[in-house]
Amino acid sequence: MHLFLLLCLFFGFSEDTYYVTFSNQSVLYAKNYQPLQTGDKISGEEELVFKNQAAFAGVVGAKGRFRISGTKSKFHHTAEYKSKLKDALTVGLVVKNISEEELNTRSALQRHFMTDSSGLYLCTQPEKIALPDVAYRLSSKHYFFMKYSYRSKTISVKLPAIIHPEQNDTLIIDPDIYLYEGKPIKQEEIRDMRLYFQDDVKRQTTPIGRVKPVFVKEENLLPELRVLYREYKKLYGTDQAKIKSELGAHLSEFYGKPNEALLERLFQKINQ
Repeated sequence: MHLFLLLCLFFGFSEDTYYVTFSNQSVLYAKNYQPLQTGDKISGEEELVFKNQAAFAGVVGAKGRFRISGTKSKFHHTAEYKSKLKDALTVGLVVKNISEEELNTRSALQRHFMTDSSGLYLCTQPEKIALPDVAYRLSSKHYFFMKYSYRSKTISVKLPAIIHPEQNDTLIIDPDIYLYEGKPIKQEEIRDMRLYFQDDVKRQTTPIGRVKPVFVKEENLLPELRVLYREYKKLYGTDQAKIKSELGAHLSEFYGKPNEALLERLFQKINQ
């Protein structure tokens, strides 16, 4: 333990010092009622205000990533809840390794989209996904579609694609999936969103899995990842694989699972 404290001091960490890595403007400083901002340096003794039961933020410190949130049972039907940062910490998401046995039961495309039970899948733009299985050859009668429930209606949306005659086709996931009658849908009103492959020739519908794309602009993600990268370099030095894994876990916790190509693209940008 003494060695750990010495390393923290040597590399510029204090066990009671944190840096904000995520803020949705719902957690405020009690001293001025201003929201936490990405990159803020903050003490564990700092008193915070949680605007509602759903308020949360993310920080990184000497012991890694943390989520901060108000304890729901302590609101007692009040509009706000106050707490010191150190009393509102919970350990950040740890991405669980999927067992080899479970992986072997899934197709390559199902493994690509495998997330937790929420199905949240991070996109920073219309995501182009090179289909890993030659079994998914696309045509006017072979295509992917999303299905979800919205205001008691079942919505099906055919996904666009790029067909390559001599190589695997490319699936495109873009924000238009969240349009209904030409108008944007509030994502919180969507229920049970799933991805399917349709073969009209065989009249077969193959479920791929629960997938709910979350679209976030890259410029909103990069400042958070730069804070995390800076602090994790103090802990892991040149272990880029470990740092990248932590960045991926942060994205999964606060947005949705990033695919490998997206995570690598973001990682390269914060290294420029």
